[in-house]
Amino acid sequence: MKHAPAALHSIPRKDEPEFSARLGILRLPLMVCVVYQHAYRPGGTGVVPRGWVTILDVLLSDGLVMLARPLFFLIAGFFFFAGGKLTRKAMLGKWRSRCSSVLVPYVLWNLLVLALWAVAQGWTVTAGYVPGAGKHVADFGTWDYANALLGLQGYPIAYQLWFLRDLMLLFLLAPLVQFATRAAPNLFLLILVSAWLWNLWPLGIPAAEGVVFFYAGVLLAVSRGGIGLLDRFALPIGVLFAGFLLAYA
Repeated sequence: MKHAPAALHSIPRKDEPEFSARLGILRLPLMVCVVYQHAYRPGGTGVVPRGWVTILDVLLSDGLVMLARPLFFLIAGFFFFAGGKLTRKAMLGKWRSRCSSVLVPYVLWNLLVLALWAVAQGWTVTAGYVPGAGKHVADFGTWDYANALLGLQGYPIAYQLWFLRDLMLLFLLAPLVQFATRAAPNLFLLILVSAWLWNLWPLGIPAAEGVVFFYAGVLLAVSRGGIGLLDRFALPIGVLFAGFLLAYA
């Protein structure tokens, strides 16, 4: 039996419980970070007194908590390819699984927000609290409903769920991602990171950040070293990131 290329070996079994344990530790901090991202300061950035309080505010609110978004994409990419190379049957099984765990909740939450928005616009008691700009739900056409649910021209109506919309697109693009990891994994990573950092990414959906970290998660999943690759570079990455955060703040 021919062996698969080194880049496509399955994850060693010893990595699986270790990675799950790490996720158990990260789960609560990542959820707190997401909530913190959407808990905007009254008056916006910079309203706190200048000095060390401002530095701490920016470091936390505009720096540290922003780790949640890329880490979620990385974790999603890792788990989608957690068994190594995906056959056609395995790919279809992954898609079916994500339909129930991602697509259905995404659609239901957006439909709920759309319904609440329509009620608020049509009810005299709440109509005054709804922004006047934009088309009323009662006047929506087919395109408007599609745009509200999918965010074809920006965010979906439940705008916080743009992350799930981008994630579903990345799941659909999994065959291309798999081809990239087999053909020239490091080259494609370099291209994606360069397009992200230099604002050369040509697409609005999915966003560059999500593509980069989803792909990075896939590379971790299909590589021989697995999650251990992160440990090897943990110290330099941590030092560089801490220095960046301090300089930014």
